[in-house]
Amino acid sequence: SKQLSSINATQVLLGNDGTDISPWMEHGIPGASLLNNNWDYFAYHHSRGDTMNVLNLTDVDLAAAL
Repeated sequence: SKQLSSINATQVLLGNDGTDISPWMEHGIPGASLLNNNWDYFAYHHSRGDTMNVLNLTDVDLAAAL
């Protein structure tokens, strides 16, 4: 979508029930995943280095949906 191109998320995977959003989707809340070039996220996701104090706040703002 044109609105998401500035964060390099030009595709959306509708109905993706990833573990982070599947509990909401089970209650009828629509869900989707942004398909962007953010591979460095998974290097730290759910590791001991995955803490709030090391987050890039700009990245958080770009990824936040709620």
